[in-house]
Amino acid sequence: MLSYPIGTPGSNALIGLAEVVFSVADPTASAGRLAKFTGRSAIETETGMSVPLDRGKLTFFEPKDVPRSCQLNEGRWQLNV
Repeated sequence: MLSYPIGTPGSNALIGLAEVVFSVADPTASAGRLAKFTGRSAIETETGMSVPLDRGKLTFFEPKDVPRSCQLNEGRWQLNV
């Protein structure tokens, strides 16, 4: 049991991950491996590959696409995909 308010969820608490992003040399191969592991299908996106999950997705793109796919917005990374 948590006894301190600092350890309890509040209105701005994290309750889960919506997306995990991988910057890899070969997005197709990496997505294929994790798609097989999860039992899902990998789909091609504008910047790489994606594996949709029940609650979120896995996204894969090449390191050269990081500046185009992500941006720093008010101190937080934001995906543009």
